Amino acid sequence: MDIEFAEAEALKEGIMWIRNNNITRAVFETGCASLVNRFKSRKEDLSIFSFRLKEIFKLLESFIDVKIEYVAYSSNRVADSFCKLAINK
Repeated sequence: MDIEFAEAEALKEGIMWIRNNNITRAVFETGCASLVNRFKSRKEDLSIFSFRLKEIFKLLESFIDVKIEYVAYSSNRVADSFCKLAINK
């Protein structure tokens, strides 16, 4: 599993957890700049990764206010923990 896919899996798990706890406003942080760029551009292709991003976009529709932000890896221990959780799943 590559890093970008693992970060997307961790993001998806975090979004589902937040949504299941009835939180409607959230800021998700990741150390993966390419993932944030894909979200901001919403560029689509026929890859499995693009399909996974579509699933995440659908989950985000349930939020009133949501952001996905880049945070330098050295400052982002929460996203790192979620990434490790997704890899071990």
